Amino acid sequence: MPDNKVQVTITGSDQTAAAFQSAQRGLSSLSSAASTCAGVLGALGIGHVVSDLVGLAKNAFENADALDKMSQKVGMSVEFLSKLQYGAKLADVDLSQLTTGLAKFDNAIVLAAQGNAKAQGAFSALGIDIRQAMKEGQSGEQILLRLMHRFS
Repeated sequence: MPDNKVQVTITGSDQTAAAFQSAQRGLSSLSSAASTCAGVLGALGIGHVVSDLVGLAKNAFENADALDKMSQKVGMSVEFLSKLQYGAKLADVDLSQLTTGLAKFDNAIVLAAQGNAKAQGAFSALGIDIRQAMKEGQSGEQILLRLMHRFS
């Protein structure tokens, strides 16, 4: 009896480290400049504006870092995840719920590609042949987009 095996190889490269380090240096400089200006701006009554801007920049950096980590975990681009995060936010779904759902989706793709009948059946019911998608080199991101278009 032949041994049917499917091997899925996912490769990638992290090209975000330099950008995140640069952003972190920029935030540190901004924070230092804000501290220097705080006394002067406080006298003018607008010190809270700078503090709010620094907080906003810090939150943006933390969000970008969370998306980068999520990208590594689920194998999807930060840009794509950012769009999903926006939609999730509109639906009151937090980042951890989105991460969990995408990790389960990725796991289902792997199971279907390995021949798991239940996983294959679930995708097949949605009009997706995972083995064919893998042969065509489709990523989890592309498969998710196909499913999203089926529901739109």
